[in-house]
Amino acid sequence: MELSFRDDDYILRPGDTAVIFPNLVHEVISPVPTWIYLTLFYPNILPDFFPNFHNFYPVCPIIYRENASASFTNSIFSFYEFLVTAAGIRYPSQGYCHSFSDSGDLLFAKGYLQIILSHVFQNITLTSNHPFPQEDRFLECIRFVTENYQDPITLADVGHALGISSIQVSRIFSQKIGHSFSDYLRSLRLNHAYTLLRNTDMSIIDICNDSGFGSLSTFYSSFQKEYGITPKRLRGQIP
Repeated sequence: MELSFRDDDYILRPGDTAVIFPNLVHEVISPVPTWIYLTLFYPNILPDFFPNFHNFYPVCPIIYRENASASFTNSIFSFYEFLVTAAGIRYPSQGYCHSFSDSGDLLFAKGYLQIILSHVFQNITLTSNHPFPQEDRFLECIRFVTENYQDPITLADVGHALGISSIQVSRIFSQKIGHSFSDYLRSLRLNHAYTLLRNTDMSIIDICNDSGFGSLSTFYSSFQKEYGITPKRLRGQIP
């Protein structure tokens, strides 16, 4: 299988892993029928890694099988086994796409992605990303929100920072990522809160405030709607 990426061509062999960052043109060609395991996700669902996705791209997008650590390979296969179990399929005869509707499965998927990406960024070399001019405004919007989502920011704040109107900011989000500004902002805050709930001893009210939510009731309702469980109940399930 051949991968074209930023004017360079690579050969993918069985067991190799390709890592393609957002907004980078690429092409995959296979002269014969080939099985591939493809995982697509919005970088903003994992805020800890978003700056890497936003500000850099890999010098070489391939992690070759012989260079991959055993723990990285095991995490890939464990994620695959989880996916086929969650989807209820195994080795389909045709292409199959699975998206998560069960909140529990979604939480597990995010956990696996955290582990996999931790290995990925230890195995690739990054270089500074120089976006195309037409993408500058969109990327600056994303950068501002990502750096300030813990504060009480509004559409007007983003527009003021970029020197454009609130209507233009709203249009950028809806056209470029298919989500409203408020949905994107809430997603960043919820992911941050989830990480703190799982990995710290901070109180729920402190997590609410640190994540940028204006009130505890808003935090609870948003969290339960996104994950199907309250923050307090999730905290109680953590060993």
